[in-house]
Amino acid sequence: LGDLNRDYKYDNPQEVIAFLDSTVTPSVMQAVRQDTIFLDSLTIDTIKTVQYTRFLPDNLLLRSFVTDFQRKYLQQHERPEPHRLLLQFAAPAPMPTFSLMRPEQPDKEWYVLEKNRGNDSLQLWITDSLVYREDSVIMKINYFRTDSLNRDYIDTDTLLFTVRGAARQRRTERKTKKDESDTIAEPISFLEMKTNLQSTFELFNPVRIEFAEPVVQFDSTYLQLLLQEDSLFHPKPYRFERDTLNPRRYIVRPSWVPGGKYKLVVDSAAIISHYGRWNNGFEQAFTVKDLDQYGNLEMVISGIPEGKAAFVELLNKEDKPFRKSYVKENSARFQDLLPGEFYARLVIDEDGDGYWTTGNYEANRQPELVFYYPGKLVIRAFSDHLEDWDIESVPVTRQKPLEITKNKPEKKKRRDPNMERERSQQQQSSPFSGAGGGRSTGGTGGMRQM
Repeated sequence: LGDLNRDYKYDNPQEVIAFLDSTVTPSVMQAVRQDTIFLDSLTIDTIKTVQYTRFLPDNLLLRSFVTDFQRKYLQQHERPEPHRLLLQFAAPAPMPTFSLMRPEQPDKEWYVLEKNRGNDSLQLWITDSLVYREDSVIMKINYFRTDSLNRDYIDTDTLLFTVRGAARQRRTERKTKKDESDTIAEPISFLEMKTNLQSTFELFNPVRIEFAEPVVQFDSTYLQLLLQEDSLFHPKPYRFERDTLNPRRYIVRPSWVPGGKYKLVVDSAAIISHYGRWNNGFEQAFTVKDLDQYGNLEMVISGIPEGKAAFVELLNKEDKPFRKSYVKENSARFQDLLPGEFYARLVIDEDGDGYWTTGNYEANRQPELVFYYPGKLVIRAFSDHLEDWDIESVPVTRQKPLEITKNKPEKKKRRDPNMERERSQQQQSSPFSGAGGGRSTGGTGGMRQM
């Protein structure tokens, strides 16, 4: 137990803990070991057989963990723009519920929700003009909160959202419109559209498109993906997806032709946001990398408990995962890997959620098992790599490579008997060592006692 408050008990979910969920029966036995006495660093004087008492079991391995408990509460709420509300929570929690109190809640849906996977960061894009034109918005929200006993309960709160300087901004806009000449046209503010396209595109990447604001409608009919064939560009089919968490993000998944030259085209004013802004014309040409610039990896794995699901993650030099593959028929495959040096770890996925799950002492649940490939994986371009991996061939405590281990073990200093003997002789000959036999009364034989 990492006893943070030093009360000799586990009462803080942020403390590191390890426990055994099975009964241990201690026992003792008589055993012998060899003890070697050296005359110097090379010469052996005596080898003695020493009897001692061995206490069993002496091979227990406890896996420490910190529970995933986090205190839940509302951190902040703000209205950075008239049409956007931001809610930030301290920890992931079930989705809160909210309703308008002022202005009166419309009959139709008045917002578009944008969130992350844990529901701890929410953005409400207000689409009803009668709502976002109000200087202040009052909303009732029901959300999970943690009390002083670390128990979650549903709290109800009333939140006020205001736009800073809204009245001053309106006066400035009216004055500006009055002073400006009618002949001067305002510049068009187009709907911003971002993509992950580059002149050279990775073979395994989909095209990601993100707009600055939620759009009224966007599907595959609004864009064209063209492939150059014999100096002419021809449309190619693709799978079109909308991000389930971010309504401003869309994904285009084609079957790339290695080395192919492509062009993505979106017509001007084809896409309109909920706030009346439309897109500018977009056209970008790019080339997909050829197959000879990638390597493939297959790991044949043994030692996985029967009937257990597992997945393998590839790690970079900072111990960060960047690719995942589920183990199927004792094999994990990775296609189209960039050349380089990687590491790997395997997780026994007990709950089948595709993520490593920590333990819970109250629920008597151990953390999911993790095994590291004990070596380094070197991937070369235009080559297939096959690795055999027995996850139990190396003890768990020595599996993780030192290159990605944060807390590296200290190097043991080799014992040097000659150096120890010289140091002992120097201490005996020192005038402060009290050597010479009799009581020290001063002079060079020792220090004067006061």
